[in-house]
Amino acid sequence: ITIDGILLAIVFGFGFVHGLPWYVFASMLAAISPDFVWLYRFIFEEKLGKIKPGPLTGLNKFHSDIQTRETPRGIWIELFWLVSMSVVAINLL
Repeated sequence: ITIDGILLAIVFGFGFVHGLPWYVFASMLAAISPDFVWLYRFIFEEKLGKIKPGPLTGLNKFHSDIQTRETPRGIWIELFWLVSMSVVAINLL
């Protein structure tokens, strides 16, 4: 989470400096929004135990199913996606 936060701050800062359109930032926030839900569930419900975890909704169950199938080999897909989106972002500038 720390590394993701640092990278997000760098990308947002880079985007602001180079004047990326507002919809690029909106798309970035929409893409990471499911992670906010999981962060809340992880911190408040499971780790701190302040709230009893409730049943998963359909969308949360879908995200959970995807994440249980992650393997270390998935890093290659993530790296490909990172390079691809970096090329797109650089070409927009």
